[in-house]
Amino acid sequence: MSSVKSPFLVIEETISPQRCEGIVSEYALVKPSMSIDGEPLAYERYLTKNSEVLLQEVFSQYGELIAEKYGSSIENIFPKFQQFWENVKSPAQQIALPGWKYARKKWTKTADVDLIAIIWMKDFNSSVPLDPRFETYGGKVEFPSFDFSFVPVRGTMIIFPAVPNFAYALSHVLYGSMEQIICGIKLNNSLEYKAENFPGTYRDWF
Repeated sequence: MSSVKSPFLVIEETISPQRCEGIVSEYALVKPSMSIDGEPLAYERYLTKNSEVLLQEVFSQYGELIAEKYGSSIENIFPKFQQFWENVKSPAQQIALPGWKYARKKWTKTADVDLIAIIWMKDFNSSVPLDPRFETYGGKVEFPSFDFSFVPVRGTMIIFPAVPNFAYALSHVLYGSMEQIICGIKLNNSLEYKAENFPGTYRDWF
């Protein structure tokens, strides 16, 4: 394992496969809404109270780890469920960052969040057979600034600073649908991200 400090925090098995399936069953659309051009539209919705309680339990369990990593405890989380479909011409998501807006070649902060967390509801599988109930082919989280990506792993959570360096895209979903929970995280003490505190590249971080 690398001794170089990474700006990313990866925590496996934060939500059980059974709970992931339950969340997908509760929130996912069976059929997508379609654009005027006949393409499936990405879907997003806020979580119900029961699911928010589950996430509060998750973040409570790993709160000390997150505080040690980023220098402050969690004040609040802002979770949403997202669903992305196959057969879309463009990537599932163009380069973006929750809590920020890119316009006129400049990033502007629009929400008071310090970290972003993504929890995958399905596993990435690029081979056959593929069970679309539990697996997806596509939907990698790509970080152009660092030239690497994460593939979805059911129940795994990744956390990273909510600053423009970490603007990300989601690759095409080639088969099935890709579901995830995304959370903006507000810390009690605002995060002051300094790139020099995380030297090296992803090859050093993981």
